[in-house]
Amino acid sequence: MINRIKRQEALRNSYLYHEIQMLQSVFYPDCLETAETEEELAQVKKLFDALAPAPTEPELSEYWIFRYSAQPTENYSKGLAASFTACMRKWKVEALYCLPHIKTSIYSQMRSRHPELTAWRKWLREICGSPAYDEAFLIPIDDLTEWMELLFWIGSCDGSAPEYIFISPTTGNFTVNICRYGNLHISAPLQKGNDALKQILLSEGMEEISRCG
Repeated sequence: MINRIKRQEALRNSYLYHEIQMLQSVFYPDCLETAETEEELAQVKKLFDALAPAPTEPELSEYWIFRYSAQPTENYSKGLAASFTACMRKWKVEALYCLPHIKTSIYSQMRSRHPELTAWRKWLREICGSPAYDEAFLIPIDDLTEWMELLFWIGSCDGSAPEYIFISPTTGNFTVNICRYGNLHISAPLQKGNDALKQILLSEGMEEISRCG
């Protein structure tokens, strides 16, 4: 069962916090400049909830892009979701955090006639309880395949959704987000286990690429 949790609970994961803090520190100054009223300023400050420096900073990080390559295009979302879940099972992951890079809802109000996005959005509404839900989620491994499909369709078809929606193992130190091209963007601190993680991804039908598009 997918659980709603507070963002601060997920942000206790030091590497997840590190990634989100880096993005927020980049976007925050520009957003401040666009705030013309006290109300808009307060809203900006609410969105950026991870501006404080991370308690622990990795010396170096690695960034990879993977796409799913073992299925025809029409089955891509299902293949990607199932493959990534299989990888996480091999990595002994039991649950993952999910949250966007700023404190906002991943349930967009954008109208869409795309049948897949409409169906997945209905499922998300049942989980969120309200379209305004702006906290985080705890995803058990048994629900990860469906959740990854949801993230795929949000990223591919919902232009008003947050640009970065991260997932990260609760006990791990790497992050993943799906871009609008349906590729996995993975960040991890430079560490000995990275090659093993990459081999697991390759063994489940993933292919490393140098860029999207």
